[in-house]
Amino acid sequence: MKSRPGIRQMLTALFFKKSAISGDLINLYTLRFSKDLEQKYQRDTYSGDLIVIRILLLSGVAMYAFFALLDYMILGGHTQTMLIIRFAIVIPVILSVLALSYTKAFFRWKNVLLAFAIFTASVGIITMTIIIPTLGRSMYYSGLLLILFYNYILRIHFTIATLIGWLILLFYYLSFLLFPEATKETLWINLFFLTSINLIGMLASYSIEFFMRKNYLFSLELNVERQKVIKMNKELEERVLEKTKALEKDIEHRKIIEKDLIKAKEKAEESDRLKAAFLNNMSHEVRTPMNGILGFTDLLAKVDPHSAKFYRYISILKKSAHRLMGTVDDLIAISHVQTGQVEVSMAQFDFVKMLEDLIDTYHKKAKNKGLTLKYNHCSEDKILIYNDKGKVEFIISSFIKNAITFTNEGGVEVFCQNTDDSICISVTDTGIGIPKSRQEAIFNNFEKSDVQDIQAHQGSGLGLSLSLAYANTLNMSIVLDSEIHVGSTFSLIIPKEEITKAE
Repeated sequence: MKSRPGIRQMLTALFFKKSAISGDLINLYTLRFSKDLEQKYQRDTYSGDLIVIRILLLSGVAMYAFFALLDYMILGGHTQTMLIIRFAIVIPVILSVLALSYTKAFFRWKNVLLAFAIFTASVGIITMTIIIPTLGRSMYYSGLLLILFYNYILRIHFTIATLIGWLILLFYYLSFLLFPEATKETLWINLFFLTSINLIGMLASYSIEFFMRKNYLFSLELNVERQKVIKMNKELEERVLEKTKALEKDIEHRKIIEKDLIKAKEKAEESDRLKAAFLNNMSHEVRTPMNGILGFTDLLAKVDPHSAKFYRYISILKKSAHRLMGTVDDLIAISHVQTGQVEVSMAQFDFVKMLEDLIDTYHKKAKNKGLTLKYNHCSEDKILIYNDKGKVEFIISSFIKNAITFTNEGGVEVFCQNTDDSICISVTDTGIGIPKSRQEAIFNNFEKSDVQDIQAHQGSGLGLSLSLAYANTLNMSIVLDSEIHVGSTFSLIIPKEEITKAE
């Protein structure tokens, strides 16, 4: 069978819950916590207790001094003795304790000093009842009631206050035994009232301190729970912030993806449009020479092999074949670029001589179109370059060919500028110009300056794309400066390390 709970367990269960803070909670007999919690309690409540203690000490001094009027009014020759007890002994002791309350040591000796003050005041009253037994035993003993009242409200610990209360009662009883001037009835009546106030004071002091400690314990637990809530709120805020940042990042990432998808879609659509235009152009570029080849092949069978017409047809066939071969070569070259299989054939050659040969090659073409082709010669007659002659020649040839193709009136001028750092070859025309929005795109595969007008001029649209790829491969650079309806300038810059001057 289970044993019935004791009074202590019942009170504990009634007023307290099991707490991680308090350990064994509170000792219901001594009203003390465990050592660490007791020290914390004393520190936390000290400042509030100190205010109450000082007020009660001052009011006690005032009351003890005020009752000197009673001595003066009802006492005769003993007045001086009473004043000595009040103002030379008891009040200085109380004031000394009050003064010590302003020192750091008071925290440690608070209970002892207050108990000493209370006991001194009670001994003073008991002494007065002995000096004037007739009035003292019947009237002055009531001062002990006030002292017992102070004893239990002066913030002295319950156990010490209880000890002092019963010690005062014992000293009063001994005073009757040593100085039995009063009757036994007076003794028992006085002891009854003093015992009653002592018991009431004990109960009041116990209850006050018990509930003060209970409230303190609850405040600690409340503070712990508050800290938990604060911590949980902080963690929740951090998690919300993290989720918000993650969500913002995800939204931003989605926006970037959407933009990339839009760009990819536009690029794919543009690529499809360009490829369609390119296929149309390639169809034209292939069909035109093929039609010439097939047509003039049929005509050759009908003319005299020794006539001038026969040789003219042969010339047209050869020209068409070369044009078809050029288109095929461009397609093969761009496939090599896209697969990273560009082959470089390095060799030394005369750059000036190569440039002059190119001018001679395109001079007749420009003249046939009614254009001028000017050449601003290099500052030196001979410049040796160790590089891929075919690709350098292809780049400059593309510049000149495009300049003639897209210029309807005016002319084309080739500049050669030789500096200590580089050679710069610029081809300037007075043609249709290139819009700013298209100046970067024309270096893409299959593109011309105007996609909508891609059939207006012959060519695969791969020349500039191949030129840029070759320039990057050969460690050179291309610069474009163009204005619509004014003209364009394409420049090839060859770095100094690629140049070897002839002696």
